[in-house]
Amino acid sequence: NTLDSIRKHGGKKVAVILINDASDDGYPYESYATEFEASYIFNQERQGVARSRDMGIERCATSYFLLLDAHMRFYQEDWIPILTDELKKDERVLLCCNSRILRKNEQGEMYDDPKGSRTFGARVHLERDPDILSAKWVDQEQYPQEEIEDITCVLGAAYAASKKYWQYLKGLSLSLIHI
Repeated sequence: NTLDSIRKHGGKKVAVILINDASDDGYPYESYATEFEASYIFNQERQGVARSRDMGIERCATSYFLLLDAHMRFYQEDWIPILTDELKKDERVLLCCNSRILRKNEQGEMYDDPKGSRTFGARVHLERDPDILSAKWVDQEQYPQEEIEDITCVLGAAYAASKKYWQYLKGLSLSLIHI
């Protein structure tokens, strides 16, 4: 569904790298990658989410990238210029995409819940609560008059940056470690 959504709302101009992190669930990931003209990487041994994402970015042939978890969908035709225009304004930024809540109906089909909340990233208040696991999703805009909402930590399934800035930050190699 994610690959279908990318192609429907981004076309073939979007280069997709699908990474299978040693999954043994029998799902035909490679055939879907072929069907939707995505590059396919299969890790023989589990690398973890951080290393897999860095691996994809290393292979990225464009100046900008969007990390996307497999459960995400697109609903706007103009999402590519929205992201790239924002990234071009400031190459030292990491954009966390706005998310909407999806639900399943009785037939098991996904639909966008118009009454569901949207998220605007996450907040962590280290001064008040030193437990990093207490990050809270932000479902109310802090600055409704602004198009961009500042967030204090990156949680979520869709974020974009410039490849150059990601390499400067050393990607996720210093933050998430697979054990």
